Amino acid sequence: MFAATAFLVCLQALTASPRPVTAAQSGTSTKDRAQAEYRGFRLLQGTCNVADLTCHQRGPRSWKRREIESLHTAIDDVLQRPLGPAVVRESQRHGAGVLQRDTLGTENDGTISHIVNAAFHSPSGGRSFIEMTDRFFEKGGQRDKRAQYLLQTRIFLHELFHAIDDHGERFSMVNDEFASLIGLVHTDNGWRRINVTESEEQIQYDVANRIKQLLTKNQYEDAWNTGRVYATRPEIALPSMRALDSPAEAFAEIGAHLLLDPAVATYLKPQVIDYFRDRVFPTFAAARTPGL
Repeated sequence: MFAATAFLVCLQALTASPRPVTAAQSGTSTKDRAQAEYRGFRLLQGTCNVADLTCHQRGPRSWKRREIESLHTAIDDVLQRPLGPAVVRESQRHGAGVLQRDTLGTENDGTISHIVNAAFHSPSGGRSFIEMTDRFFEKGGQRDKRAQYLLQTRIFLHELFHAIDDHGERFSMVNDEFASLIGLVHTDNGWRRINVTESEEQIQYDVANRIKQLLTKNQYEDAWNTGRVYATRPEIALPSMRALDSPAEAFAEIGAHLLLDPAVATYLKPQVIDYFRDRVFPTFAAARTPGL
């Protein structure tokens, strides 16, 4: 626990909240600005362009007031955490400042999916944004059983860390170092745990199927907590089942839980905490932009 506490304390200087942009600065009315911008994030309704052939499948839509309020709650929750303001600043610097509303989300491989809660996109030649879907808002008020954080806060913070990592291009997948630290190796069938036995893989498969069954019944809390119990076991030592998908997903999950779970050091390996303390968080200070 000391390791996790130590890096939070040593970086307290980074935690000044981002200043919200005023209506006068934006050139729009105060009423419009309250809906369009919050804590440095711009909320845009989903849009289509001629070249986007899958746009109609995503179902671009406008924001509802209760959705805006729900998202404000998640943003404020992140900002009140140790390092939260620094994470927000750094994620916005790397393209996470725009939040776009769509009915369905897009997987990393481009597949349109109803199970996506949110997704950070950084298309070449276009603006980066975080896609916010119906699935995200279905989880309002639901919590992690172990640490009691709101699931919506975890989802949002996860995407901020994807932006910081640029989907693996900055930290998690530039080489094999991070994958090795968290115990993952790439095979012809994708990412898997290092030296995992067939019986252990079968257990993981069974847990994943159980989670899918719970999700089909919209039992989101039970599904999430089932994965948490499995992944935080000592032989896995990760925050969630999602972290087993790839180093990039693990990076986002670990980053989020370093802020959200006071007991994170009871299941993460010390060297993983050291990686974030020594390699990731110090870059925030170097990149700090005056006025944010």
